[in-house]
Amino acid sequence: MEIWATYVVLLKQTTLYGGLPDTKDDASPRGKRKRDTEETMDVEETPYTLLKAQVPVLSKALLNQLKSPKTSPTVLQAGFGLLHALLTVLPGSFSTQAPLIVSTSKSVLSQAPSTSTSALHLTCLSFLTSFFATHSPLSFSASLPALTPVLLKSLGERHPRIASETFRVFSALLNALKPLKANDWTVALYDQALNRLSSHDTDAEVRAYAEDCMADIWICATEVALAKDRKEWEYICRTTAKSESGVRVITKVAKEVQVGDDWVNMCLSWLMGLLTKSARMGKVEVFGALDVLLKRYSFASFFLLQILLIIPLSHSYISGIPPALPPSLIPQIKAYISTSDISLLSQALSTLALLLELSPTITFPQVERGLLNDIYHIAHSPLVAGVALDSLFRFFSALVQADNQISTHVVPNLVLSSEKAPKAENSPSNVAKCIGHIVGSQQNIAAGTIAEYAKHLKV
Repeated sequence: MEIWATYVVLLKQTTLYGGLPDTKDDASPRGKRKRDTEETMDVEETPYTLLKAQVPVLSKALLNQLKSPKTSPTVLQAGFGLLHALLTVLPGSFSTQAPLIVSTSKSVLSQAPSTSTSALHLTCLSFLTSFFATHSPLSFSASLPALTPVLLKSLGERHPRIASETFRVFSALLNALKPLKANDWTVALYDQALNRLSSHDTDAEVRAYAEDCMADIWICATEVALAKDRKEWEYICRTTAKSESGVRVITKVAKEVQVGDDWVNMCLSWLMGLLTKSARMGKVEVFGALDVLLKRYSFASFFLLQILLIIPLSHSYISGIPPALPPSLIPQIKAYISTSDISLLSQALSTLALLLELSPTITFPQVERGLLNDIYHIAHSPLVAGVALDSLFRFFSALVQADNQISTHVVPNLVLSSEKAPKAENSPSNVAKCIGHIVGSQQNIAAGTIAEYAKHLKV
C-alpha cells in the first residue's frame, strides 16, 4: 500500500510537470526520420510515454490482486484510488481491462456499506464515474448487465454520499451510451430518481444529483422520459428551498430536447417567479435559462413554417411566443435595467433583445412605453463596458429592426440624453457606438445621420 501511495504521488507530479500526454496510438511509428536517410532519430521519452507503457501490465496486476475475496477493504480502497489516479493522468487507458473492472466493482458494491466500508464504496463509485466518462461503450457495454442491478440497489442506500455518487455514475453512463432506447435499467433509474425528488426528506446533495441525472435521462434516453407523465418537473420547479440546481437542469434539457410548449410555459412561469425574489444569487443563470426557453418556443414554430411556407429558419419575425408573455415578463425585467449590477443589466438587455427579435410586434410597444427612457440613460453611462455594452448594441439593433420608424427618434434622444448628463456620468463614445449599430441595422437613415453630425467635426 505504501508503494501504491507513492505511485499516486508520482502520478500527481506527472500531471503537473510531465508535459503533454502522448496522443499517438501504439501503432504509430516512434521517432523522427532523418532527412534523406532511412534512419530514425530516438525521441526523448517523456513521463507520459513511460507511464503509458507501464499501464497495461500495472493495471492487470493490480486488478488481479483486488479481485481476491480475501482482499481487505483498506487495500481495495487504496487500489481503486490508484486506478482513479491513473485514469486522471491517462484517460481511456483501461479498455482491455473492462470485464475485470466491472466484476471487481460488482463484488465491492454488492456488499452493504458499513462504517468501515463506506469510504471504499465511495472510492469505487468515483472511479466508475471516471471510467465510463473516458472509455468507449464498446469496451464495457457487454459487461453492463452484471453491474447495473448492483448500481440501482446502491441508489437506495441511506448514506447520502453513496446515493449521490451512484447518480453521478449513472449520469456518466448515460452520456457515454447516448442515444439510449428504453430498457430495464433506464426505466428503473427514472423511477429511482423520481422517488428521490418526490420525497421531502431527501438530502440536498442527493436531490441535486438526482435532478442532474433526470436531465441526463431526458437528453440521453429521451424515449424513457417521454413515456412518463413529467411529474419530475413539479418537484424540480419547487417554490421552496434552493433553486440553483433546478435552473441548471432546465437550461440543460432545454438546450438539447424539444419537450413541448406546455413544459416551456411551466418552466418560464417558475423562472419569472425567481426574478421577483430579492436575493441576487443565481439571477444570471435565471436569465440564461429564460433565453434558452424563449428560443425553444420559436424553434418548433420556425420549423413548421419552413416546411409549410418555405420561410427561412432564421427569420426573426415569426415566433411561437404566446402573446401574453412579453407584457408579463418585461415589467419584471425593468427592475434590472440599472447600473447597480452590470452583469444583470447585460443579461436583462440580452433577454429584451431576444424578445424583440422573436416577438417584435408585441414586445416593441411594451419596451417603447416602459423601458426606452431608462435605457437612454444607461447608454451614456461609463460603467457600461465589455459584455454589457455588447448587449446594449444588440438591444438597439433589435429595437430598430422591430419598428422601421423608431430609429429617427432613438438617435437624437440618445444624443440629447448624453448632452444633459453630468460630465462624470457621461461616455460619448458609448453613445456614438450605439448610434453606429443603429445605423448599421437601419441603413436608410445613414445619410441623414452623417449629415446631421458631420457638421460638428472640425477639420
